[in-house]
Amino acid sequence: EGLGESVALPRATEARARARPELARAIEGVQWVEDLDAALALASGVVIATPPLRQLETADRCAGLANIRTIVLEKPVAPDPAAAGELLQRLRNAGKRVRVGYTLLHTEWRPGLAWPREADGPVCIDWAFMANHFSRDLTTWKREHDAGGGVLRFFGVHVLALLAQLGYESMHDSRLEGGKPGEPERWSARCSGP
Repeated sequence: EGLGESVALPRATEARARARPELARAIEGVQWVEDLDAALALASGVVIATPPLRQLETADRCAGLANIRTIVLEKPVAPDPAAAGELLQRLRNAGKRVRVGYTLLHTEWRPGLAWPREADGPVCIDWAFMANHFSRDLTTWKREHDAGGGVLRFFGVHVLALLAQLGYESMHDSRLEGGKPGEPERWSARCSGP
């Protein structure tokens, strides 16, 4: 909404979209089409907001479509950093403009998270946020590290993007912990930079 572009979505997503009141204004102008193939055929840009493995497959598909020039990806880009780096390189090689939705960098309160680069000692970030899937013990890919979830790959990537924006270049002693194997709930690391 507000970008001056029309939106095409597969008809299979219509009932779910209409069930969300916060989307009511945005879906009024949607062009509902038969399936994903039809939506991609009409598109010059694509916003992909699916679990990481499916996003990886869809973005790879978009890399080969000449009509698609811009791709906006959700974080994490892929289930693991190596796959994400490879995908981003394939998209660049295909001449696509790519953006990743690291929303923390664009919040109104993000400037309050900045600290002086001349800090004499270590800076500690204590993120006490408890994700809905952890607090309600829901089974979802968002819990699973190998699927792109967990405290680092699903949430910590925002902190990594912030640290990179602030000039930190090297990560040291990164460690994941949690009560269940493959479902980390805690991440600690040390980083350095100019």
